[in-house]
Amino acid sequence: YLWRHKYGGKPVVGDAPGPEALEIGSILHVLLAIRYMLRLDPNYPLTPETALEYLRLTAPVTPDYLSKAQALFEGYCVWWHDESWMTVLAVEELAVDPRTGASCRWDLVFRVNEAIDGLFPGVYVCNHKSASDNGMVTREQWKNDGQILGEVNLYQDLGYHRRWGALRGACINLIIKTQNPQYVRSWVFPPK
Repeated sequence: YLWRHKYGGKPVVGDAPGPEALEIGSILHVLLAIRYMLRLDPNYPLTPETALEYLRLTAPVTPDYLSKAQALFEGYCVWWHDESWMTVLAVEELAVDPRTGASCRWDLVFRVNEAIDGLFPGVYVCNHKSASDNGMVTREQWKNDGQILGEVNLYQDLGYHRRWGALRGACINLIIKTQNPQYVRSWVFPPK
């Protein structure tokens, strides 16, 4: 019902993100992917700066949205400047179950090696999301979100625990697009 309500029928006013939200979110995803690919492979040929230059000069993006996405990304880099506790395992990892066709793309997969700020060691799948407010629903809705739970299930069903280790949980990496941007990570720890 929720899927049909969101995608199957006529969108309700305010129910679906507009072009600005989609464009800013897409640009942010590209910049975050490059940031974490550079952690995974320091010789990765792209940088956020070269991507921004390409987007500014060549890509069909809205200049104002590009500026907003760049400012949000730069704030993110300042806010999360020390992620030494995180070992990047994969970026934009496609997972497909050939038996069912179920699939997802993890924006980031990382390992926490030692307990830090209430996080236990283990592997986490991460999903980058941008939002327009930092309300309780924005932060807490993920525990029952089908996308997040599906990503967790695919990790188990496809045997990624043999590749990277047991999955501890999921991280929802929120970028809140308020006048004073906020950067929040929500955590989902699904029961066995």
